[in-house]
Order: sequence, then C-alpha cells, then structure tokens
Amino acid sequence: VTSSSTHSEDDPEQASVLLLRIFDLNCGIDIRGDDLSVGVQAKEVIPDQLGNVGVQQFLSSRTTGFQKACTLESQRTQPAVCLRFESGPHSAVHSPLAVKNGFLQFHINDFSTELLMSSLTNLGPFLEDENIPEVI
Repeated sequence: VTSSSTHSEDDPEQASVLLLRIFDLNCGIDIRGDDLSVGVQAKEVIPDQLGNVGVQQFLSSRTTGFQKACTLESQRTQPAVCLRFESGPHSAVHSPLAVKNGFLQFHINDFSTELLMSSLTNLGPFLEDENIPEVI
C-alpha cells in the first residue's frame, strides 16, 4: 500500500510504503449460473514498513530482501487471513443488497503488529468512504 505526495519542488516525490509479504496463498473460485463465490486464504502475512522513501528509490529496489523472506516456515495451524466474496442470487442470505453489490467477509486470525504513524496516517484515505450506507 503506498500513498504519495510531493513535499516541495526540491524534494523528490515521497511515498509512505507498507509492504505486506504474503506466504502460502490459496484461492478457490466457484461459479454456478449467476452465483460467484471466491475464497482466499494466506497462512502468513508479514508487514514490512519502509517508512517515507523516494518513489524512484522504492521502485528501483522493490525486491530487496525477498530471497531472505522466502525461507520462512510458519508454525501456524490456521491461516492468518481468510477472505470470502459472494455475489449473485444465493448471496441474498447475507443481505438483499448482496445480490447486486456482493458480500465480502474478511477474517484475521491471531495477528499482531506495530505500524508507523506515517503508515496509519496514509492508510486513512483508503479506508474512508464518502457514501453513507443504507441501513437494511
């Protein structure tokens, strides 16, 4: 996740960089008529905060440390992250609007991390929603 802004004309473009390294990813897709169901789970998710760095510097060195992280052998018995998306007529069991808009379920299991304030500040625009939801 990156959020960039230019600080001044003298400074190169900066971005607050938070990498999420995902290991042992599994995905399943089920399509039956108008119904769609997608499930994704990751056994391990490791955040790597680079802080505020120059965009060009980040893009030119974005694979740094990848080989070191690939040797990870997780002791987890359950996935760290599970995500399920459903749409179509059968998704109405979750909500009448799910037929049109879909239904997303996201589950985080036994996850703990510390984030830099710059990462939290720059995540805000990705989480904000200007649309007021309709209560059903």
